[in-house]
Amino acid sequence: MHFQYNKALVFTSILLIAGKALKAIDPSKSLEREIVRRSKAADMKAWLNTNIKPCDNFYKFACNQWSRIHPAEVRNVPRTNNFEEVSTSLQRRINQLLTKPERGSEFEEKLREFYKSCLETKVHKEEYLKALQKLYGAYGEFSFVKATGVQVEKETFTPAPKFNWWSLIANLQMTYGKSILFAFDVVADTKNRNKTMLYIGPSNLLINEPYMKGTLMGYLTTIFGVEQMLAEKVATSILDFEIALLEGSSELALNTTQLPQEVFVFDEQYLANVLQVMDIYDPIVVQDYILWVLLEEYLLDFSIQNWSEFCGEKTKKYFGKFINNLVYKTFRSEQYEEELFTLWREIKDVFRESLNGTQYVWMSAEVREEALHKLEAMTLSITSYEEEDFPAFFGGLQITNHTYVANVEKILRKIENLRPNKMTKQPASIDATEEMSFTPVYHHFENSITMPVALLQPFWLWSPLYPQAIKYATLGFLLAHEMIHGFDDKGRLYDAHGQLKNWWDASSSLEFERRRTCFQRQYYRYLYDDDRYDKEMPQAENIADNVAIKFSFVAYEKWWQKSKKLQFEEKAAGEDFSNLDYNMWQLFFISFSQLWCSDTHPKFRHMQDIHAPSEYRVIGALSNFEKFSEIFQCKLGTTMHPVVRCEVY
Repeated sequence: MHFQYNKALVFTSILLIAGKALKAIDPSKSLEREIVRRSKAADMKAWLNTNIKPCDNFYKFACNQWSRIHPAEVRNVPRTNNFEEVSTSLQRRINQLLTKPERGSEFEEKLREFYKSCLETKVHKEEYLKALQKLYGAYGEFSFVKATGVQVEKETFTPAPKFNWWSLIANLQMTYGKSILFAFDVVADTKNRNKTMLYIGPSNLLINEPYMKGTLMGYLTTIFGVEQMLAEKVATSILDFEIALLEGSSELALNTTQLPQEVFVFDEQYLANVLQVMDIYDPIVVQDYILWVLLEEYLLDFSIQNWSEFCGEKTKKYFGKFINNLVYKTFRSEQYEEELFTLWREIKDVFRESLNGTQYVWMSAEVREEALHKLEAMTLSITSYEEEDFPAFFGGLQITNHTYVANVEKILRKIENLRPNKMTKQPASIDATEEMSFTPVYHHFENSITMPVALLQPFWLWSPLYPQAIKYATLGFLLAHEMIHGFDDKGRLYDAHGQLKNWWDASSSLEFERRRTCFQRQYYRYLYDDDRYDKEMPQAENIADNVAIKFSFVAYEKWWQKSKKLQFEEKAAGEDFSNLDYNMWQLFFISFSQLWCSDTHPKFRHMQDIHAPSEYRVIGALSNFEKFSEIFQCKLGTTMHPVVRCEVY
């Protein structure tokens, strides 16, 4: 059957189809199948620039049109990329969950009540201020309130006792889990996962946040009505106090060879300096600082234009796991999950075969045996939080739609109450991190990988209706990338149980380091807006990228050979897009490269993180892979086929 291609019709149709659950798409219906496939091919084709030779710069060949279609500067966002698009899609689902008119379960209604309580503060600022005063008033009073004569309803709270900073920060830690001046936590012993140890170190400091002085002044003027000059004075005194605390801190790295048995004190110089600073600093400033850090959890920026989006973020902060669980149910697919875990096993098989073979002769037999043991123990899970005890959290938790401050306080108290023994690890609780993850994550201490539900939304990265090449080049690559983090320059310091252990002999370590420095030299040569990639940056991400593209390609090759052997003609026939003039192997590398298509706002291009810029993630990994240069017939000496190549695994 021949279908007349109409781009507008295709995109309209795909939007209609994407609104359905994955299981609602019937692959046997050729029209639906063809629309989905043509839409994906149209997307991929739109980002290509065929005027650029693949062997000169494969990233620009695959992604050059992305910045025209998704310009960060025009959208006024720091960056645009596939993961941001996935995030936006999930956010739409969350917004629907928070605003849908139909009543849900008791727990869902508490979630929506919290969201509404945040929305209400915008129009009830006076009640919000009174709630703040009631909260902090039990622990003291701000100097700027006394200085400005702000009316405080004394009957709303009990008078605070005489100021004692030790007692105050201990009380706030025990009541709300709020770390002020010192961070206290119970963590798994890095050398024995069956034991826990007490961690004491610096708390998260205000000054670490960019533009904090302006932020503090903004809160003082808009929420408390403090005049500009006094606001600047108070903000300066609070931040100067933190600077004094930090003057005694050290830029130290975690010494994993001399850890204590029971208590781990991180940066003793900081702790000693705190005691000295407290002896000489004005108690009024100290009290202002402690009360301000307490209030930080409750402060709302009323200058934000999109208030509903802001309140959505606040709701995700405290109910992230529950939201993840609810949203995932709206598009969950058993088929997708089954294929994900099958793909995970295939990726592990590739590494296992390599470790058992003759590929890694530079590693001793003992090191390879330990690596195999760690690989077998490594697990994959989806962040759907099915095992979470939501009734334990929601039970007895009273949330109302007009008391935001009280709601947050109740949540923080509830979390601490769920941990009656303060010397046990924090229980799995409902308060997921504020920023939900949109990429898989490897956890060194657990030797495990978590796959975010956001990436499992149908039709974004992959669909059973797409060619398998796309699945292996995107999901397969991401899984392999995280797997290799267990064996990179940091991960190799941990054993199969997530414990710190040096299981590498001197000879194998020396060769690993030699191979690692090859990547260091390679990526340092790359220029990004006239800046070089930091030579001292750890190479973990570059190593993971380079190994992952090879492993995912080998896994795809094995799938293809198996399909041919079993004569899966229908599957084999689906490996090409009829409206995209590239074969299945080329499609694999285009799919991988387009996973990293991005555009960065000019204001943010100077900023570096642990990853290389997207362009060099693609060029770096593919130029080291012989199969790529074979498939695209790149001549020796071109950008994508260099004379010297780097390799670890």
